[in-house]
Amino acid sequence: MNIQHNTRRRAVLFALAAAAVSTTGPASAQTSNRPVKFIVPTSPGSSADIGARSVGDALQKTLGRSVITENRVGAGGSIAAAAVAAAEPTGETIGILGNSYLLLPVEFPRSKFDPMQDVAPVAMISRGANILVVSSSSPYTKLLDIVQAARAQPGRLTYASAGVGSSTYHSAERVRTAANLDMVHVPLKGSPEALQEVMSGRVDFAFAPVSVIQQFVQSGRLRALATSASKRSTLLPNVPTTAEAGVPGAAYDSWLIALVPAKTPQSVKSKLNKAFNQALVTPEVKQRYASLGIEASLMGLDELQTMVRQEAVQSARAFAQSKGR
Repeated sequence: MNIQHNTRRRAVLFALAAAAVSTTGPASAQTSNRPVKFIVPTSPGSSADIGARSVGDALQKTLGRSVITENRVGAGGSIAAAAVAAAEPTGETIGILGNSYLLLPVEFPRSKFDPMQDVAPVAMISRGANILVVSSSSPYTKLLDIVQAARAQPGRLTYASAGVGSSTYHSAERVRTAANLDMVHVPLKGSPEALQEVMSGRVDFAFAPVSVIQQFVQSGRLRALATSASKRSTLLPNVPTTAEAGVPGAAYDSWLIALVPAKTPQSVKSKLNKAFNQALVTPEVKQRYASLGIEASLMGLDELQTMVRQEAVQSARAFAQSKGR
């Protein structure tokens, strides 16, 4: 009898232990009180960091949980992307990355990061634009002036960016490729450093986020010639798009997206998608985004995944063209 009793007791204990283990898996994140962590690939105060923190504040209310931001800077965003991919698939670690993350495998092959297999999109955070600027003392007053100068003197004109892999780099590369130009890239630590080089006259031009260049344009230190996006910026409505400025096929829409580890359960992805979309329409986020010259773009999971796949193909094609010069 004692043997039978002990056997039954062990069986019950095993069943309870198994049940306990099953409830600590990914689905338990939906009821966890632990903070949600945003991983951002840029430094504090950057446009991506500000955008992430803005929506994070609103998301805290939507989820009923605190949201913290961790800046993982370096290697064009591959460090941040790898951290997201390696996180537990509970929905508690979310990467807030720009669309340039889609090219990390070819730009930083050592990272061994696959944007289509290692992470999954859950929400579109924002859309914005980079603005092509020159020094106020520059002889170039329109985009076609730069194009003509580059064609007249191949390999002489220089452009600065926040580094290979950044959206500012890809904005300039789209123009260079579309116009078939030979120019010299000057990679720097970030957009503030790139703008200093432009204002000093050491570099001919640079693309930078509208929120970063606006004060310098208003003060007269920089001249804005074109926006990288497919439509004009609300903060600089008089600045034409690259297509309007005479270079069709050079548009580069810059956006931020929320990503989770690929193995995150579908139920958690759906919950996060709804929570982000609710946060993005709050008055606080709308007001903050308007001041930054960016806008929310609400998407369901299916639409978002389709958009990412299409962007991946387009980005890969543009990158191949830029390297085939």
